Amino acid sequence: MATITRENIAPLNDKLTVILTKEDYLPAVEKSIKSYAKTANIQGFRKGMVPAGLVRKMYGQGVLNEEVIKRVDAELNKYVSEEKLAILAQPIALEQKELNLDINSPEDYTFEFEIGLQPEFNVDLKNIDVTRYNVEITDKMLDEEIDRLQSRFGNYTTPESIENEDTIISATIAVDGDSEAPAATEAEADAPKPNDTAVNLKDIAKTQQKEFTGKKVGDTVTVQLDKAFKGEILDRVLTDLKLDKADKANGKKSATLTITKLGLLEKAPLEEAFFDQVYPGRELKEADAFRTAIKDDLTKYYGQQASSQIHDQIYHYLTEQVKLDMPEPFLKRWMMVSSDGKKSNVEIDAEYGTFTQQLQWALISSKL
Repeated sequence: MATITRENIAPLNDKLTVILTKEDYLPAVEKSIKSYAKTANIQGFRKGMVPAGLVRKMYGQGVLNEEVIKRVDAELNKYVSEEKLAILAQPIALEQKELNLDINSPEDYTFEFEIGLQPEFNVDLKNIDVTRYNVEITDKMLDEEIDRLQSRFGNYTTPESIENEDTIISATIAVDGDSEAPAATEAEADAPKPNDTAVNLKDIAKTQQKEFTGKKVGDTVTVQLDKAFKGEILDRVLTDLKLDKADKANGKKSATLTITKLGLLEKAPLEEAFFDQVYPGRELKEADAFRTAIKDDLTKYYGQQASSQIHDQIYHYLTEQVKLDMPEPFLKRWMMVSSDGKKSNVEIDAEYGTFTQQLQWALISSKL
């Protein structure tokens, strides 16, 4: 009968020694060999008529290895369960001398495992103070969501000229007479270096929009960058030009845009067909009913976000306030083994903090 002994080797770190006798695994080995004999397809023998001795010779060693491992695993799990050991992760097989598993000469075998034990701790919930946020759905939020849906379900067209402020202007853009740009030849010295960019007409400064209005594909427009574009739009255009947006002098440069494509997203009108696209089967007829449905959805969404935020507050409070001792050397060895040795010690050290925080939360959650 298999025996298991337990020895403490470090704080929250024990060694389990499993001694497996021949009587523990041989019956299972013989049973498996007989089962193989009934199903084996070996040339020269009818199925189910293969001699057990031949099956033993051909498959016995593999069957022995498999059954021994299965029995050791079963005994280990049984011991942990019966002893009510609260372990961390999984047992680690300790390195030992090579076992001489021989189907023709069965022996008693010894296996050693290392286990990590969960720390003892208490959780005091009395001092947890969290805030639940109730988000008020404003008219502005409703208008923005409806506008987003109108754009999502709208139609994309390609107008002949720029007339609408929502027109998307795709263009190549190049800085004019860039004296800082290196040139290979004299002819190239003043040549602009085109890059692709795209802006909406409404993204262009009001004072400059008239320069673009009415323009068609193939037309060019020359602007001073910081007069035509502001804020984030200017930063994006400078990035498209591969210019340093932190350098104010770059915004003073003149650039020429050559229009390559025009696009316009026509928003879906607030009518029943649009309502059916957003809420199929709801049969919403009026804009007010549609608006109410949107408000209900936003209320549910922010309610879920508020619940998640409460969970986040509790998580951070408990992981920061409840301090757990961990068997660090064991856990780092387990992390190495579970990665099949593919991670370096430096990687294990870098990941250890996050790993133990997740483990700590799992232990606290389990206790709660």
